Amino acid sequence: MPPVRPSLVILMTTLLAGTVVAGCISSYGPKADEPVVDPMAALSEPVYDLLESFNVKVTGHDGKLQDTWVYKPKTNDSDATFPVFINFSPYWTNLAGDHSTGGDAFSKYMIDYFVPRGYAVVLASVRGTGHSEGCFPIGGVAELEDAYSVVDHFAKVEWSNGKVAAGGKSYDGTTIQGLVGYKPHEALKLIFPVSGISELYKYNYRNGAPYFHGTIFNAYYQLMVGGDMNPFSPAESKPKTDEPTLVVDDYACADTPEVQAEGIGSAATGLYTDYWKERDYTQYASNIETAFFFVHGFQDWNVKPDHILPWLDVIPEDVPVKAWLHQWTQDGTGHVYPMRDDWNLTMLRMMDHFLKDIDTGILEEPMFQVQDSTGIWRDEGSWPPEDVETLSLHPVVDGTLATEPESGTHMQTARATAAMEWTFEVEETLHYAGEPLLRANLVTSNPNTIWVAQLWMEHNGTRTWMNEGVLRASLRDSLETPSPVVPGQAYDYTIPFYPQDDVFPAGSKLILTLAQGGSRQSVVTTDDEPVLTRVDLGKTALELPVLDVTGLRYEDPQPVETVCWTC
Repeated sequence: MPPVRPSLVILMTTLLAGTVVAGCISSYGPKADEPVVDPMAALSEPVYDLLESFNVKVTGHDGKLQDTWVYKPKTNDSDATFPVFINFSPYWTNLAGDHSTGGDAFSKYMIDYFVPRGYAVVLASVRGTGHSEGCFPIGGVAELEDAYSVVDHFAKVEWSNGKVAAGGKSYDGTTIQGLVGYKPHEALKLIFPVSGISELYKYNYRNGAPYFHGTIFNAYYQLMVGGDMNPFSPAESKPKTDEPTLVVDDYACADTPEVQAEGIGSAATGLYTDYWKERDYTQYASNIETAFFFVHGFQDWNVKPDHILPWLDVIPEDVPVKAWLHQWTQDGTGHVYPMRDDWNLTMLRMMDHFLKDIDTGILEEPMFQVQDSTGIWRDEGSWPPEDVETLSLHPVVDGTLATEPESGTHMQTARATAAMEWTFEVEETLHYAGEPLLRANLVTSNPNTIWVAQLWMEHNGTRTWMNEGVLRASLRDSLETPSPVVPGQAYDYTIPFYPQDDVFPAGSKLILTLAQGGSRQSVVTTDDEPVLTRVDLGKTALELPVLDVTGLRYEDPQPVETVCWTC
């Protein structure tokens, strides 16, 4: 019998249930003499024209002027007030469009869609970028302090209703995630981070191992974004030679030596230092009161999936969080804006609810929508789901993965990228949701080893990469304090994989590989020289957070996906 799509199962069940209860008296829904209330009917309508944009300089926390451009509804009512949406970005006038003329595609969409519906849109240059004064701290607290000043200004300006939202993709969704915890502002009611960074260390390093871009990130980002110089395309450089204050801030900033030293030093050691701790927004999460519309991709290999966890786990439970966790890719990247055709309506419902106090019904619906690796969406109360159970798979000497441990040793001397491999035959659909772990007792001959574990699926003759875990061996106990590796001595390691929502169908194979190199995610490892690897099989297990597939709650009908996110 061919497999039946979950959405079809639910549809059939719904139709059958409707047949059975037709004609029965139901206690659900309005009574005959009660009006039917449609929350959608109360949504903001496009009734305003756009007032000509204007520039506002906001005084930052230390007196440095922060540059913003304002787009607000045009009205003859001098008493009219409007909620404010702010797009904080380091890219205005350099990598993105000029914010004085609407900015990039997303900001222009926000202006075109929300200003007519009674919202003001503000495009703000992050401290030390664009035409904002100050040093560019690349996510540091000075950046968050100035973002607070901007929120405070637009919450109190005479034409504001005192309620603010903020959002954007990538770095435009990063500053706001730090702000809501580090220095909450009571006027900031909602943020909309799409593929935002939760920890700057994680953006550059994976458990002590640098990504290729992490080795030079601070250098090129401060030059290209903070200084408007494009080292990859000099003709596109736009230094602000006509603004002496900005030139001094961009090229002679007192903070530059620290930022550059940390970037270079961490690339060599992988250490999580005080510099990175300042830019770890999870430490401030307990202070968060602002609601979230959180969008992130399992296939986003720019701001990678480990920015989903533990971030979602540490946001206080009483904070409303609506999340879309997706598998979208476009033009070879998963670092994309929402690609569901209901995203703009969902955004409007969130904005109207939190900034205009309109009951849109949005909080009565499932708050988490999750798309698994087969492309099917389902509803969840949280992610990872609370009802996952751990499946432990143990490598054994015959090259398989077993559900019970067996004693034995696997040893090889080969090039660092030569992987050991174990296979699990999937007899019934296996669906894991969350962060797998490899707990392993390992020996290496290389004191500078970086372990690389990978998960693969083999199905119908095709082998597909699914997930990866990486760990610098000397940082096995702490990312802050090295523990030297003595060649030939065994140590226990816990190697975390990326958070994923993967389905292995019945009849497929789940394959675990382990090597000292060969990362699929541009992790810089040691030279590919011959090394010794020994695994104590009896002390090694792959742990998968597995779902009961019979109890999943699939969205029905399934959302329509579109590449036209402004439609």
